[in-house]
Amino acid sequence: MPRKLTSLILLILAALLASSAEAATIAAGTHLSCAVTSSGGVKCWGTGNGTPADVTGLTSGVSAVAAADYTKCALTTAGGVKCWGHNESGQLGNGTTTESSTPVDVTGLSSGVTAITVGGKHACALTTAGGVKCWGWNSSGQLGDNSTTQRLTPVDVSGLTSGVAAISAGDFHTCAVTTTGGVKCWGSNDRGELGDDTTTRRLTPVDATGLTSGVSNVVASGYHTCALTTVGGVKCWGFAYYGSLGDGTYTDRKVPADVSGITSGMTVLAARQDYFYATVCAGSASGVKCWGYNDAGQVGDGTTTTRNAPVTVSGLSAGVTELAVGSQHVCAKMTDGSVKCWGGNAYGALGDGTTTQRSTPVDVIGLGSGGDTVVTAQPTVLAAGDYHSCMITTAGGAKCWGDNSYGQLGNGATTDSTIPIDVSGLTSGVTSIAAAANQTCALTTAGGVKCWGRNSNGELGDNTTTERHAPVDVSGLTSGVAAIAVGSFHACALTTTGGVKCWGYNTWGQLGDDTSTERHAPVDVSGLTSGVAAIAAGDSHTCAVTTTGSLKCWGRNGYGQLGDNTTTARSAPVAVSGLTVSAIGAGYSHTCALTTAGGVKCWGYNGRGQLGDGTTTDHSTPVDVTGLTSGVSAIAVADASFNCALTTTGGVKCWGKNDYGQLGDNSTTERHTPVDVSGLTSGAAGIAAGGYHACAKTTTGGIKCWGWNGDGPLGDATTTQRLTPVDVYLTDAASLVLAQGWNLVGNSTQTPLTVATTFGDATKVASVWKWVAANSNWAIYLPSMSSTELTAYASSKGYTVLSSIAGGDGFWVKANTAFTAQLPSGTAVASSSFQGLSSGWHLISTGTIETPGSFNTDLSATPPAAGVVPTNIKSLWVWNPAQLKWYFYAPGLEAQGGTALADFIANSGYLNFTTANQKLGPGIGFWVNMP
Repeated sequence: MPRKLTSLILLILAALLASSAEAATIAAGTHLSCAVTSSGGVKCWGTGNGTPADVTGLTSGVSAVAAADYTKCALTTAGGVKCWGHNESGQLGNGTTTESSTPVDVTGLSSGVTAITVGGKHACALTTAGGVKCWGWNSSGQLGDNSTTQRLTPVDVSGLTSGVAAISAGDFHTCAVTTTGGVKCWGSNDRGELGDDTTTRRLTPVDATGLTSGVSNVVASGYHTCALTTVGGVKCWGFAYYGSLGDGTYTDRKVPADVSGITSGMTVLAARQDYFYATVCAGSASGVKCWGYNDAGQVGDGTTTTRNAPVTVSGLSAGVTELAVGSQHVCAKMTDGSVKCWGGNAYGALGDGTTTQRSTPVDVIGLGSGGDTVVTAQPTVLAAGDYHSCMITTAGGAKCWGDNSYGQLGNGATTDSTIPIDVSGLTSGVTSIAAAANQTCALTTAGGVKCWGRNSNGELGDNTTTERHAPVDVSGLTSGVAAIAVGSFHACALTTTGGVKCWGYNTWGQLGDDTSTERHAPVDVSGLTSGVAAIAAGDSHTCAVTTTGSLKCWGRNGYGQLGDNTTTARSAPVAVSGLTVSAIGAGYSHTCALTTAGGVKCWGYNGRGQLGDGTTTDHSTPVDVTGLTSGVSAIAVADASFNCALTTTGGVKCWGKNDYGQLGDNSTTERHTPVDVSGLTSGAAGIAAGGYHACAKTTTGGIKCWGWNGDGPLGDATTTQRLTPVDVYLTDAASLVLAQGWNLVGNSTQTPLTVATTFGDATKVASVWKWVAANSNWAIYLPSMSSTELTAYASSKGYTVLSSIAGGDGFWVKANTAFTAQLPSGTAVASSSFQGLSSGWHLISTGTIETPGSFNTDLSATPPAAGVVPTNIKSLWVWNPAQLKWYFYAPGLEAQGGTALADFIANSGYLNFTTANQKLGPGIGFWVNMP
């Protein structure tokens, strides 16, 4: 054969191989899924969010996405790589081990990359030169650089700086397809997953036996690997538990073996192994076949029966272009760009707006033709009414705080609360929450709606006008709902079929049923029985975003808040022209929308500058908010003439009315354009705006609020107005935000904390220490040691082994990296329970929100006389890991009056509780020296 012709054939083969492994636009990890939209954005769903949501900062310019476990990466159209999620092993590739909820650049890979893959705790990139670079965890040599050294930035795979066409990362091994069609693998090989007829670990690439040519793609999983041949056949090797090799047996294979009945015709392949449980799928234009573990219906044949040979996925007879397999679910991209998923759905990974397990495919909401999602109805975990606030806990429970005059806190009473309290009967199973003037509604995991609070106009939807102090079902809506919205005297629900139903007050037509008749149970909105993706309810008007991104509004329109260039009230939806939007918010007499470009536009009443255009002129059509034409990821529209925006960088900006400090800029000055909220220029993950206050959820799991606080809606255990954000005190399942180094924290719930469960990751935790006052010695836990090693080590040092931390106990954690841990869910430990502490040092924690002085007072069985400082304790100490200093308090010095305590603190180099507004409370451990 002439040399030129041979070279041409090799080039053609390389091109074919590259196209078969082209950039993946769908991905599946543990309990989550992601997709690249036709506009180049990334949307993900799962881990509690049952419908697709934009990835911050990635609304355009992306060509591919990859996911595994809890780490995701995106390939930009410029050839760069960005990753987000867990980073305990450096798998984000940015030179740190700091977790990031938003995408960060992978060091050195801002361009020149054509494909990406994410494994258990490592990731790899294929360069335009055909080379492979990997980073992250490397205990088994999965990075291929001839070492087992963890890498926080990309390193070259030995011998593969060119000549590679496709890559795939498993949990502990990695594989590549060469431009000549061969397969090379490296890393862990305990079950023969490298395919080289051994079980020897390899720190550099080795050939898979019999596969030096003829392969178009490869997928590496936990302990096995599969390859797609150029003729469309599938071969697998490695661990065969639960039939993952698809050859009709449960026998491990150290060399590639044919999958039964699939010797040709397949064009796409995907696999995933979660510990020992693996599922594999192969597809083509004629359908999809899957095999392996099937506990959640992920094989897609309508059963939960494990299959050791391929079976056909029901309802996917044609049109599949991509496949992605997660730990218990599978997704397929269709030729029309839509996405269908099936399998486990406890965390919303199927994207159908539910958490219902599916053994056959269902459509992902909002991912239609072209794979694009203009907008979706996203769960709201934070809500603010006029004088109260609510949140969803990590356990899926609902908590509310603030004004409770009408029972809007849902705890069966009408007593106000300045800290979060549980909503009766809703300590779990809640996915979204909404609040308005004096009522609250929650969306359950079953897709039902429950409401509570004022009901004078039937706004609770239970077909009565009876005030409810605990949740009641909305009539006819015990399932089938995807989102909820609450207005001042009415509420609405978005169904899973895309329809809208409303109930309550209707004088202005805000229910949209083409009448002005009050409704005490849900009625359909005229013309909107399908095709809707998001809803918002204002004081007396309502809006809906369609699946195509268009906007429709109805109800009161005296200031042009419907956006149709009139001031005519509408009892049925009318179109807002000239907008393609991704989110909507409605206030008292104005409306704001988030555009698909990430900008904010507002319209309606503008007397307090709430339209944000620098004027106080009303507008009956949308106008741009000054300075926010891009870079915004969420909006919150308050009933009382102000708004806030969450930027893609995690900052919060607010504008409009500010008489109670609700803009959070440390003033009460009205602002007609957006201003930064003090202390929240980054680190925010969600926002809510109420009547005269606002709240933000932080990326560390905390909540901060600011503004009016007369009934306690800020949740800081006071009724003090705040001009800047203050922490909401979460007394149940509080987060332990740990800095790198030494942290003094505490279990402030009455539920014992299991140390190995909470702190068992040796990459994050070096050691855990607890002082045992009764024995005057330390108990210790080191996650890097086995139980035998730990017992021997503790004994040699005179320590005991720490296995559990009781409620009320403080303890030390030495962290290798900054991370957030969670306290067990349970009733808070009250300060009064510490009365009677013995003399000497005690390391404790309380769930009651206290100043050191009030804690000192609480230790008195009899309250002291007014103005008298009790001397129940000698001193109290809290460690500040950020400043490496102690907060100090001594009642004896305080009793001296004047500046005695403050002077001692300053002269000693300590920190002052009072000037720092530091309090004791959930998750905070402290030392007390008792007299």
